[in-house]
Amino acid sequence: MGGHGMYVWLSYVLTFVIIAYNIWVPIFKKGEIGKKIIRQSRRDNAGVQ
Repeated sequence: MGGHGMYVWLSYVLTFVIIAYNIWVPIFKKGEIGKKIIRQSRRDNAGVQ
């Protein structure tokens, strides 16, 4: 790699981290939003009874 190996591997690692983050965040947010909806639904239904 002509002395540029550190930069090449660093770019690979950084790319992997960014891709993993872009996959993980929506999955986490989906669960968080679902929990909020369930809590709000329970709160709304408790007031109706």
